[in-house]
Amino acid sequence: MKIAVYVDSFGNSADIFGKGHIEVFEKHAGCWHKFQQQEFDVNEEMNLDEIRSSAFNLSEKTS
Repeated sequence: MKIAVYVDSFGNSADIFGKGHIEVFEKHAGCWHKFQQQEFDVNEEMNLDEIRSSAFNLSEKTS
């Protein structure tokens, strides 16, 4: 199982329109381990289709 979290430079969960990146974690033997880190650049000027497209592209990279 994998989960993704949008975090700031300090590793805290961040507002989606704030500066940050995606960290993907995978569960092994009952513990979560950082599996991957990906840039995810969205902003308030993007429309819903653009945000959806960015999220879809991200999901393909983290599969």
